[in-house]
Amino acid sequence: MVNHFIAFTVTMASIPSTSTDETLRAMQSAQEDMAAAADVIRPGIPGVPTEVSDAVYTSVVSTEGSMIALISCLAAGDRDCKAESATAGEDAKDLGIAVVNLIPFGSRTEDEFLAEVDGTSAAAASAASGDPRAGATSDDIGEESLAETNAREKALEYLGNLAFSRESLIRQLEFDGFSSTDATYGVDALDVDWNSQAELKAQEYLDYTTFSRKGLIAQLMYEGFTKAQARHGADSVGL
Repeated sequence: MVNHFIAFTVTMASIPSTSTDETLRAMQSAQEDMAAAADVIRPGIPGVPTEVSDAVYTSVVSTEGSMIALISCLAAGDRDCKAESATAGEDAKDLGIAVVNLIPFGSRTEDEFLAEVDGTSAAAASAASGDPRAGATSDDIGEESLAETNAREKALEYLGNLAFSRESLIRQLEFDGFSSTDATYGVDALDVDWNSQAELKAQEYLDYTTFSRKGLIAQLMYEGFTKAQARHGADSVGL
């Protein structure tokens, strides 16, 4: 499932502008990835709350529909497809938000998910196993509000399950309902090696699909890593 989203993102980020035919082929490939993702998640995503699964499915279908409209417009020879392009862009943005909320569930291994169901902290489990994700720790904490404490603990929980850039982790906390101020505090209150996070994220991507060095760096930057962090991530996996 996740590999369809990754393939869609990479395809859209690398669509050529020099040839109408090449552009259409790339967009059609991206639309096929959306269709495949919709088929996979239509019955629901195991282990994911129904409302999250439904939100992702709705966003996937909307994005696929708007892409089909844009493809049809371009295929008809109409070079002025601004309305269709704007709709496709907005739907893709909504899809991105929905997928960000999905990732902490869908990227867990079965053992990690079951451990959480049993009341075991995934972050604590990764620390005990020596997982490099456990390198994210809390800085010396002074007085903080309850919202700040919750944001900090939620950020640490996410880092126990998945690699994030600073930017994407703040966005995730905001999507969870934390204010921008509390989300930023929660992330910055942790001592995180963002280069290590870029390494982990690069490997996560390569576990699902293949990338060129340029494509992987672009994907990592899309995730919110700086150019230097993205290059470090690509270097770490040998690209």
